[in-house]
Amino acid sequence: MFRFLEEIGKGEGATCFRLFTVKQTGNVEVFSRIGFRIVAERKDDFSESDMYDTLTEVEMEKQFQ
Repeated sequence: MFRFLEEIGKGEGATCFRLFTVKQTGNVEVFSRIGFRIVAERKDDFSESDMYDTLTEVEMEKQFQ
């Protein structure tokens, strides 16, 4: 799927994937394993959780190959 999206992005002039996830979901580790790196972290004021008092939004990116 990422390869297909990369081709579309390149066709539109993009140079990388960029995504946002919540650190406490465990998704940062998943995306890191497929080549994404952390660009920024900040307090997430949008999402809510029954398990955590505060959540951290993580911005990640992966350069196209």
